[in-house]
Amino acid sequence: MIYLIKETLIQADRLPTDKKTQYAAVVTPEEWNEKSSGFDMGIELDLDINDIHGTRAEVNFDSLTGTFSIPRRDDISAEDRKFAFALDEKGIVFIDGSGEAEKIINVLKNTKRWKKPSLERFIYDFLEYIIHGDQQLLERYEQELDRIEDEIMNDSSDEYPLPYK
Repeated sequence: MIYLIKETLIQADRLPTDKKTQYAAVVTPEEWNEKSSGFDMGIELDLDINDIHGTRAEVNFDSLTGTFSIPRRDDISAEDRKFAFALDEKGIVFIDGSGEAEKIINVLKNTKRWKKPSLERFIYDFLEYIIHGDQQLLERYEQELDRIEDEIMNDSSDEYPLPYK
């Protein structure tokens, strides 16, 4: 799936032929293995989608490659949503067999309008979507940890192991 980065994301059948139009694309790992040369990124990305252990980026000569590992806020013990990406000045390609990148792009397609469209602005909004709500989640964790600490310090709970006396 290819999206041209215009005032909004425009679904397209093929990559742009002009040098000015930037794009975001989503391909499966199998499609990436078959068609990566068509993106003309000069990237040799040895991708094992099952071997993603975290969010990271690697700076190459004239590109950026990396992975996303996004925890599920509704079920922190569930498997993270994982996908890879390859990025150069022309566009970004998400290599994703889970559908997560496509889901995020569809939200952006339906909610974002850019006065000055650019790949940078798209990436900013993509990342913002991923971390939206993280601050509140961390604050709730902090409050819960503070509550647990208070109970332990006040010796008011039998739920937690207490230090030997």
